[in-house]
Order: sequence, then structure tokens, then C-alpha cells
Amino acid sequence: AESAAAAAEAAAAASKLMVEAAARLERCGARAAAGDARYRLGLLMRREAERAAAGRPESASAAALASLVVAKEHFEAALRLLPQQERPAEHVLARCDLASLHRALGGGGGGGDG
Repeated sequence: AESAAAAAEAAAAASKLMVEAAARLERCGARAAAGDARYRLGLLMRREAERAAAGRPESASAAALASLVVAKEHFEAALRLLPQQERPAEHVLARCDLASLHRALGGGGGGGDG
């Protein structure tokens, strides 16, 4: 339990730093770097959801759902910041992860625009 709490704390700290870095990168015009950071944040939050789902059953679903919603927001931002014409591989990865997450959230297919 202690290692799980430490992992959650570390993930929250890393997440906060990456959100701040992505915002600074976007403000500076480094859209691809900001998009990459947001994509990685989405991956981190998806892993956090998986960790929460493996935790205590009574609280897992709410925590996992909250992490999945945040992951979805990060993947959507990554799609916006990684245009298909300029960063095709990264765009496809973000789109696939967003579509998978959308299905997991009960929304059916597709994800994002572009």
C-alpha cells in the first residue's frame, strides 16, 4: 500500500510538472513539443486509471474514470497541437489512443478531428 501511495504521489508530481511545461512550450510556439508533452500526459493518466482500477474496488471506478477523462483531454490537446500534415506519426498515435479511450468511456468509435 505504501509503494502504491508513493507511485500515485510521484505520478501526480510528474503530471503537474509536465502540464506546466506543455503550457510554456505552447505559449512559446513550440507546438510539436507541447503536443508531445500532452500526449505523454495522456499516457500517464491512462496508466493512473489502470492503477486506480486495480486498487480498492469501492473507490476504483470513480478514480479510474476521473483519470480517463483527464487522459482524454490530454489526447485531444495533443491532436490539436500535432497536425496530421506536419507530424503524421505522432498524430496517428494520439488519434488511436483517443479512439481507444473513447470506446473505454462508452462513447463508441472515433476521436478528435483532423
